[in-house]
Amino acid sequence: MSKGPQPDRGFDAALPVAFARGHVEFFRRTRGGTADLMVSGSGIIAIIRIRYAPRLYLDLAEIEWEFADPIARLRLHPAGSPVSRELWLYSRYGVLRFFRVLDHGIVEIGTDGKELAMAGPAKPEEKIQAVVEEKNPAEPEEKKPAAPEPAAAGNTPENPVASALVAVLPDLLAEEGPGGG
Repeated sequence: MSKGPQPDRGFDAALPVAFARGHVEFFRRTRGGTADLMVSGSGIIAIIRIRYAPRLYLDLAEIEWEFADPIARLRLHPAGSPVSRELWLYSRYGVLRFFRVLDHGIVEIGTDGKELAMAGPAKPEEKIQAVVEEKNPAEPEEKKPAAPEPAAAGNTPENPVASALVAVLPDLLAEEGPGGG
């Protein structure tokens, strides 16, 4: 007998989300089973498989590879407009991550079953770069103070985070105003 985590831990974390989405029907767990529960609400029927993920924050390709068997079993169910095949992963701390299983691939969804705008965890450099692009449009509206020289800020090509912070810092300080907040 394996000493893996009890499936109850995953259900304890997932049930509040499932009940928030609608009426919940439980499937009996059997060898070769394809799903754990079904949620119907808001015109959607979600067929859901709940699995433990020792490494919850993998990218989509790694999730699809690591959970190939439950994804293949979910693909046995028909999918279409009202039917959503979903894989819900949970960590040992009860943190959940949700995926819709498509015919060719998976997409990350939120607790409401809608696709997330940005699938997969973003790297800090990408988040900072998005802030830099938002704060420094191609055509500036007003003259902004010049950023410090790269050498003075420890800014090197090997340190993109520092470059982004140096570029955004004057704007952030200007927004705070004289009171500091």
